[in-house]
Amino acid sequence: MGFQKLALYIHAMMVACMDPRDFYGENLISELRRRTEASGNYTNPFQILVLCNAGDTMTSKDVERVTAAYDSQHRPFWTDTQALASLALACLSSRPNLVTDERILKDMLLELKRRQFRNGTVENVRTTALVVQVREDVWDW
Repeated sequence: MGFQKLALYIHAMMVACMDPRDFYGENLISELRRRTEASGNYTNPFQILVLCNAGDTMTSKDVERVTAAYDSQHRPFWTDTQALASLALACLSSRPNLVTDERILKDMLLELKRRQFRNGTVENVRTTALVVQVREDVWDW
C-alpha cells in the first residue's frame, strides 16, 4: 500500500471513529510515520495532516516538510498542495510543543485567497473544495 493510500485509509478510519492504532493488531499511524521518515526530500502535506489529526507526536521537521511542500513549485495540483499544506500547518500550529511562525500561515492563506475567482471558485471543483475547507477551518476571510 502506498503512502497516499495509507493516509487516506487512516483518515477514513478516523472519520468512522475507528482506531488506526489498532487495526487488526497493526498500528497504521506508526507505519505512516515510519514511511514518512524514510521518504526522500518531498513529503505530501496530506501525510503530515493525517498524522497531526491522528494525534501523532509532531516535530519541527514536520513543519519544515509542510512549508517545503507549500513552496515547491511546478508540481501537478500545486494549489491543492498549497491548500493541504495550509491545513497541515494550521494543525501543527495548534500543537503546544511546536513553535510555528503565524506569518507563514497567513502568507499561505493570502496566496490561496489570491487564486480564488470572484465567485469563490479555484481552478476546478476539487481544488475549490480544498480551498473552501481551508477558509472554513483555518481563517475567517
